[in-house]
Amino acid sequence: MDEEKTKVIKCPAGNTPRSCCYKKSNDEFKITFDRDVCANCPHKEQCHAKIFKNIARVLITKKSLIRLALEERMSSETYNLYRRIRNGVETIPSILRRNYHLEKLPRGKQRGRFFFGSKIAALNFRKLFHYVKGSSNYAENPLLA
Repeated sequence: MDEEKTKVIKCPAGNTPRSCCYKKSNDEFKITFDRDVCANCPHKEQCHAKIFKNIARVLITKKSLIRLALEERMSSETYNLYRRIRNGVETIPSILRRNYHLEKLPRGKQRGRFFFGSKIAALNFRKLFHYVKGSSNYAENPLLA
């Protein structure tokens, strides 16, 4: 059996599979274990293993592996820092809609562009004014610190 496949596919208890094959037609790994290994495993409800006479078979799709890797990445500390920045970025359109009535802009191209630019300039001026005054609470960029 390939060393890479064994690294990628393991039972939740950490057991090494007996054999492993990949079906390209439906992006699915078919993994077999000894029957006794899966029958006595405390995680057999999570694996949904089919237990036969001599072996136990587990089917894992490629999508589930990708989702598992994504969940691991999302739980890391670096991703939490990116999430904070993303939340800060998404507040700008919300502020423009609520405070500057962005929905009520004129529909003409030139007038709309001018009014939209005015709203952005007003927002930037307000931020600058609060920053110079010293009454702002802007968080540091956690990725640069």
